[in-house]
Amino acid sequence: MDALPVTEASGTEHFPAAQGFRSAYEGFMHACGHDGHVTIGLALAERLADREFAGTVRFLFQPAEDGGRGARAMPGADVIEGVDRFAAVHLGLDLPARTVGAGITGIFATTKTRARFGGVASHAAAAPQDGRNALLAAAAAVLGIHGLPRFSTADTRVNVGTLQAGGNVNIVPALAELTCEARSRDGAVNAELTERVKQVLRGTALAQGVEVDIEETGGSTSLTCDGELLDAALPVAVDVLERLIRR
Repeated sequence: MDALPVTEASGTEHFPAAQGFRSAYEGFMHACGHDGHVTIGLALAERLADREFAGTVRFLFQPAEDGGRGARAMPGADVIEGVDRFAAVHLGLDLPARTVGAGITGIFATTKTRARFGGVASHAAAAPQDGRNALLAAAAAVLGIHGLPRFSTADTRVNVGTLQAGGNVNIVPALAELTCEARSRDGAVNAELTERVKQVLRGTALAQGVEVDIEETGGSTSLTCDGELLDAALPVAVDVLERLIRR
């Protein structure tokens, strides 16, 4: 679930390979640690199963996290209906092993975008003037997106992850599609950067005389953690880590 199209390292210096839990599917891996998230949830559920405490604990796994789509679907499925406190967990963030970050600030807001360019096919030698090159518009958009200025008020990132077009070597391509993302540690800056990405997409389409359909396929904004919940969680995390270290 939620694996990425990345080939996982197989050398003994790679901890999962050395410990025998490297991906069993060649060309795919849990590069963002989602298999670890499932493990944490199941282990905690097992430990709480025979304990008496007030209230109810609900375990949720957010799918499609890398695409920024899963969280949006979950409220619509009423999975958070009746929840008073919500504690989220994520592995990684370049923290060393046995380190717990009780809360986070400045996590990247992001918007994922797909753009489909539609032009007119023609013979590249016999009638190039009759064609409208969708691939050329998309390729220009790639350069334009990566050439956008960064912001002085917040960290920002842009990336075009895929670019696909069909046809033949002697045909002016009528179809092209790219996917890209914008990120910022500030939600408002991410929204502005995303709008600039869309301006580039519309501008390159206009320059080549093609149509463009722009779709936001996912996204998330920046967050602020609950201070009261952090104050309750941090001492417990410190106690657990100290007991692990003493073993």
